[in-house]
Amino acid sequence: MIKINLVKQKEMKLVKFFLAMLAGFGLIKVYNFVAQMELEEEESDIYDDEHEYPLFV
Repeated sequence: MIKINLVKQKEMKLVKFFLAMLAGFGLIKVYNFVAQMELEEEESDIYDDEHEYPLFV
């Protein structure tokens, strides 16, 4: 009965590791998505400002 318990503990450690790895990967994806949205927003602001107030008139 002790051996069965040890096997289950090892399996649970492996499952927990994979779940933590997936969660970390998901957080990285979300961070990249938010950063990309902010960059696109800044680029559109720069584009709008250039057309409203041109440098050379």
